[in-house]
Amino acid sequence: MRPAPLLLALGMILTPALAASMECRAEAPAPLPDLKALGIDFSFFGASVELVEAKADGMFPLTVNIFIQNTGPGNSKDANLSVFQDGRWLATVPVGTTLDATGPENKTWAIYMWNISGIPPGRHVFRAEVMDPAGDMNYSDNSVERVLPFLDRSPVFEMSLSPGTLWANVSSGQSATLEFSGEVRTEMIEGVPPSVRLEVNTDIGWPAQIIKLPGFDENDTIKPFKVSVSVPKGTRAEYSGVVAINGRLNIGGLVGTNEAKARVNISAYYCATVECERPHQTIGPENHETFEYWIYNKGNAVDTYSVTITNREQLQRKGWTLNLSLAIGRVNPGSYGRFNVRATPPKDLSVYKDETTAIDVKVVSNNNASSPVVYSGELPATVHVRGYNMPGVYLFSTALILLGATALIVFYLRRRRRR
Repeated sequence: MRPAPLLLALGMILTPALAASMECRAEAPAPLPDLKALGIDFSFFGASVELVEAKADGMFPLTVNIFIQNTGPGNSKDANLSVFQDGRWLATVPVGTTLDATGPENKTWAIYMWNISGIPPGRHVFRAEVMDPAGDMNYSDNSVERVLPFLDRSPVFEMSLSPGTLWANVSSGQSATLEFSGEVRTEMIEGVPPSVRLEVNTDIGWPAQIIKLPGFDENDTIKPFKVSVSVPKGTRAEYSGVVAINGRLNIGGLVGTNEAKARVNISAYYCATVECERPHQTIGPENHETFEYWIYNKGNAVDTYSVTITNREQLQRKGWTLNLSLAIGRVNPGSYGRFNVRATPPKDLSVYKDETTAIDVKVVSNNNASSPVVYSGELPATVHVRGYNMPGVYLFSTALILLGATALIVFYLRRRRRR
């Protein structure tokens, strides 16, 4: 057998006028005037409700608000507030009032709060009434009834976001905006429509907002919406963010909460530039020079690179020696990698040889499957070889030229003398 409802008085919040009147209760009662309850209202959980969830061991905060006015010829001293459930008396508390018959002090307001438990599921009638000790107040003016259904379950409240994961394509100069589709499902209970409030946030601080679609109504049982998330430009690929929708449901005082989550991942973007520190150098025979190259990672993900000299075999057949020294490793976004090419020209150059030789270098990203080649072609690294740099050759050729010129001059002078 279910125990009878238990009503415990917790306390009361009174206006200064009402508190002052309680200190004077020991005085002799004055003639009772007519008191009128201008307003009486019930609320559970600190707010007006239409539905209550019944819990066998739960304690429900019951609040009664009263607003009383003195309409009689004399000053009022006391009144009683009584509370009933389904016609059964629960409690009576005195309402101390010192109300003038005329003037601004003829009204007062007070709040009384209890904890009530043991209410079985079903519809229950609560009544509050204000009476004077003699019980001669007008019932219709000084009482209020509320029919409150007590439910034995929590309301339906479901939320979803789709898809579960979206990928953002961003670069150093481009941001991304993504949209998730969302839906809320709830119910109407005892003819009371649901009301839903939604909030959105991201754990990484990206801006997000809820876009309510046409036809979205706070009181609908099915509410479709969209969520827009903005990912800043330059966001690195290792970052990932969670989008969370927090929902709060209220159906006539029945409160529920739920949440839905989705994830935003960042797609890797690979981009790099290649530069040579001293692209033009002059090399003499039996000497060598080193060309230093820098790779700058302009993407948003860690990358590694492969480097080849595409015309190595062709140059080697001509007698060139090319050594490639790699010191790149993993290059973080916004960082540099380095490699060197050491070039030694052939030793069997002819006497008057004078030429410019290009070294073709190809740099490939090891992670960019769609466009792996960072650079391919003739980088501005050239070697200029001149024959006069060969030891002894320049003096010998110069002597031959001077000797030939002298012979021509002597021959010309002899011919003139014969004439």
